[in-house]
Amino acid sequence: MQLSELIHEIDRLVPSAFAESWDPAGFQIGDPTRETHSAVLALDLTRSVILTAIQQKADLIICHHP
Repeated sequence: MQLSELIHEIDRLVPSAFAESWDPAGFQIGDPTRETHSAVLALDLTRSVILTAIQQKADLIICHHP
């Protein structure tokens, strides 16, 4: 799946329009045309989450608090 498709689906389920103006919601870093096969889901983006994503060779990190 292209990352842009996943971004669209997440925005459909949880529209970024619901975010506060100060909240950095939505896609942050990367190439939306890239193929994505696996992701790590986390509450906070921590060093441990990043290391887990690297270890699992994840294409994407989805987190609630970037």
